[in-house]
Amino acid sequence: MKKREIELLAPAGSVSALVAAVQNGADAVYIGGKLFNARMNANNFDDKTMVAAIDYAHLRGVKVFVTMNTLIKDEELIEALRYAKFIYEAGGDALIIQDLGFGSLVRDMLPDFELHLSTQATISDRQSAEVAKELGYRRIVLSRELSLDEIKEISDIDDVEVEVFVHGAICVSYSGQCQLSRRYGGRSGNRGTCAQACRLPYITNTTNITNVKKENGEKKIYALSPRDLCQVENLGELIEAGVKSLKIEGRMKSPEYVGVITRIYRKYIDLYLKNGEYKISEEDRKSLMQIFNRGDFTEGFLHKDEESKFMSNTIPKNNGIYAGDVTFSKKGSKLININSKLNLSLHDGLEIRKENGEIVSSTVITYLKKEADGSYIIGDFKGNIKAGQHAYRTSQVEQIEKIRKTFKDIDIFDKDDKKYNKKLEIKLILISANGLLTLIADAGNGIISKVSRKILIIDEEPSSIDKFKKSLVKTGNTSFAISNIDFKGDFNIKIKISEINELRRECLNKLSKKLCIKREAPHINFDDLILKNNLSKGKAEVNCKNFKLFYTIDEYLKFREKGEKSNGGQNECTTLLPLADLCITNIDVNLDIEDEYLPYISVVTRGKENMILEENYSKCLKICEKSGVLVGNLGWLQRFSGDNIKVIADYGLNSYNLETEKVLKRLGAYSVIKSLEVGDRDDMNYPLMVTEHNFEYEDLKSDYSHNLKIVKRPYSSQDIIISK
Repeated sequence: MKKREIELLAPAGSVSALVAAVQNGADAVYIGGKLFNARMNANNFDDKTMVAAIDYAHLRGVKVFVTMNTLIKDEELIEALRYAKFIYEAGGDALIIQDLGFGSLVRDMLPDFELHLSTQATISDRQSAEVAKELGYRRIVLSRELSLDEIKEISDIDDVEVEVFVHGAICVSYSGQCQLSRRYGGRSGNRGTCAQACRLPYITNTTNITNVKKENGEKKIYALSPRDLCQVENLGELIEAGVKSLKIEGRMKSPEYVGVITRIYRKYIDLYLKNGEYKISEEDRKSLMQIFNRGDFTEGFLHKDEESKFMSNTIPKNNGIYAGDVTFSKKGSKLININSKLNLSLHDGLEIRKENGEIVSSTVITYLKKEADGSYIIGDFKGNIKAGQHAYRTSQVEQIEKIRKTFKDIDIFDKDDKKYNKKLEIKLILISANGLLTLIADAGNGIISKVSRKILIIDEEPSSIDKFKKSLVKTGNTSFAISNIDFKGDFNIKIKISEINELRRECLNKLSKKLCIKREAPHINFDDLILKNNLSKGKAEVNCKNFKLFYTIDEYLKFREKGEKSNGGQNECTTLLPLADLCITNIDVNLDIEDEYLPYISVVTRGKENMILEENYSKCLKICEKSGVLVGNLGWLQRFSGDNIKVIADYGLNSYNLETEKVLKRLGAYSVIKSLEVGDRDDMNYPLMVTEHNFEYEDLKSDYSHNLKIVKRPYSSQDIIISK
């Protein structure tokens, strides 16, 4: 298997991070501009820097994918399309998109622009992946909750690439289905401004969680904060499963983080491709942990990781590496003694913590003395530090300085920068024939340049092949390295070395221009597009204020026992009942459901719900024959509409503009409900999160009055979090 058949995709939230990714072995990077990307708080690229970044990467054989992975309003679509046109013309290799309506516009207006469907689109099963392929997406970024078998099943789909996250922060909610930040802080993850409410501490009265902070007898934990993902042990399995792209999360992370993680994953991908196996060194394990971890790592749901390994209940930020315990401290002194087994250095970051993870003090080491017994005297600390408390190294100056050397002071605007480390390996072919000397430079993927010169063929003192080689390998301050030179033809010739040098310079210059080529976009009449598609306004067809949502049939029956009516009063209301539960509950829908009702299928159905729907599909069709069905994911939408059931596209498909509505109707939707992003159901019990994590508690409360309830459903493998 060749290296380039497997792609290592690294994040670049800044110019320095871009350089760090490229210099440490990324095959591709993903970056965001100033508009419509899911990390609007990153140090994103303005237009001038975007062009330079694409050129810089392309000159080193690295692809650039640009994120436009937010939901887009009707009145923003034209601006978004103009920006997509700019990225296309600048040479971007693909757009990463969440909004199906925007993706449809780009496909129509820029038909040869490669599109990748973001993990924000919540593609979590093969059915939905097949639909995404039909919609024109060349690559699908899968939900992070999938198992290895599920990844393999989707990777088997012809003519579509699969991308999976292998390292970095993960969300407790399925991406694209989280409303927590928007609901309580007005900052939406689907709009690129997530406030990370999941990283806040929450109070729970659960008694079986140990080692956590208590307040007024209640336990306070980081209940919604997962550990970071780490699949470095599982790269071979993912490659064999058919995954095309292995993605590192981290556009909000430092360039040092990007450099360290990219370097290590590059190393073990290459080892596997070369040897079919590898073993992670302890040094590399420690390096991954040191640069960032939240109390160790998790491999998520790839092998159904234990629940206890998934969450980081005691710390939501970098945990660092355990360094040792405090052996002595004196009140009023800034010096402490630590029995560390690590080799500590001046300017390392160090934190002192209590047993429950609460930070007592932190510092960058300004004073360091190693004692004869191997312990350390360290300053400058403040706070009430006591013997027995734990010390953690949160940053290692040696690690930081080493990785900085790979990207420090490299200017992506300087085409002749002498500090370039990363070179694009190319092949040269020198041909002598018919009085011409022709040099061909081959960068792979069909990208070549060719230059010819007249030559004089003589019988005495011809130039040696070695002289030609010596001249041709001198690539100077370019981004190229010569991997091989072939000679073809009659070299009984004499030519000045200066002419060979000029031949090489001209050929490499032409190759650089080909690699940085700019595309000319098809003409787009934006004014006509506004009138034709009515992109500036629109409204949802279904008033979901007239829905009353129940998560189980039992919940509905208890509601009825109280003598309440979901459709009582002046405003008639439709009862929403889970179709899977209707299939397995001993209930006669004609006799036991007294209200007007509509069956629904959840946003995420993988696991139990899928199994129930498949096993009872004939019954499902009969139940939905008259009422229709509300569907929250692409696969079931197309399946039911194909069997002539009236399907309403539900909120989980995130229809945020008329173009998305059109896409869903082309797929068979009878009508479309707007995304929860519009905020018209914030006072109802719609999900704030859909999660694969199996919580062991029922209620959560934060200092910011986030009163949350965990909902478990007998027909589903997923938990739901709602406002209490």
